[in-house]
Order: sequence, then C-alpha cells, then structure tokens
Amino acid sequence: MVSKKELRKYALKKRSEVEDKKEKSRIIKDKLLNNPKILESKNILIYVSLSEEVETKELIEELLKLKKLVYTPRIVSNYMEFYQITSLLDLKPGKFNILEPIGEKKFINFSSCCIIVPGLLFDKSNNRLGYGGGYYDKYLENKKIYKIGICFQDLLVDKLETLSHDIKMDLVITER
Repeated sequence: MVSKKELRKYALKKRSEVEDKKEKSRIIKDKLLNNPKILESKNILIYVSLSEEVETKELIEELLKLKKLVYTPRIVSNYMEFYQITSLLDLKPGKFNILEPIGEKKFINFSSCCIIVPGLLFDKSNNRLGYGGGYYDKYLENKKIYKIGICFQDLLVDKLETLSHDIKMDLVITER
C-alpha cells in the first residue's frame, strides 16, 4: 500500500502537470454556479485557491454578486474557522501564506449552507486526500453541512484508502 505521504507527493506532481488550469477552473466554476445546492444555500464556505489548485477567486466574486454570504477559512492555533468576507479585499496572507479573512464575523449558522473543499486527490466514492494537516476533517467532524469537493479530472482516482476520521464529500465536481 502506498503511504499518504507518497500519494501527496504524486498528486502534487500530477497537479503541476495539468494543462489549461484556467479554462478547467472556469468550467468547474460554471458547474458550481449552476449546482442546485449552491443556488439554494444562503451561506457558502469556500477556500481561497493557491496557484496550482482549482481557481476560486472568480467564483467567490460571482457568489458575492449573487448575494450569498461567503466565508473563507482562517487557521487559529491548530484549528480552522470560517469568517465572512464581502470582497477579495477582505483577505490577507496568513498561515502557510494562504489568503485568510481579516474580518471577525465568524460562521456559526449551519442552516442553508454548503462548503467547497479543496483536495489533492478525490476518488469516485467522494473520498478526499487533503494536504495532511487534518484541518477540514476536524472542522467538518459532527457538522451537518453539504460538502462539495472540487478538483481537476486528472486528480480523480478510482479508490483512496481512508481512515475513520476522514470526511467524505457529498459531491465531487471536475471539469468533465
């Protein structure tokens, strides 16, 4: 069996080789903006993308135009919380040099909400391999929230080994 560390290394290399990331990100963004769960949710929790990930900044702007309440993650000690943003100007570099919200309006209302989750790999059963920090698994534990994983098709595999604390997505969206 391949270790998660080796799998992460493989996934990072594979992701760096994905071509047309901008176009594929646009297709994923359009699918999300037409997804019934996103359309009916008032609150959207979403990550702010890093250079190699599915790009989310345009999606965030579109969600704000749709009058959605948008929350992005901030690492507080060893835990992740989500805080509201009203524009991309509400972000500044934080832990791991990832853009984090500067506001203090913490997300607490789990009714009418969806979360869009990053991952290095997803499988066809909606399992996820993250970066190894466990932030999303810890955050999502015991929370009733619709979880959408997004990734490039090249990073969708047949099967991932999972542990009991790994949180499964409700849906995974790729450009295909």
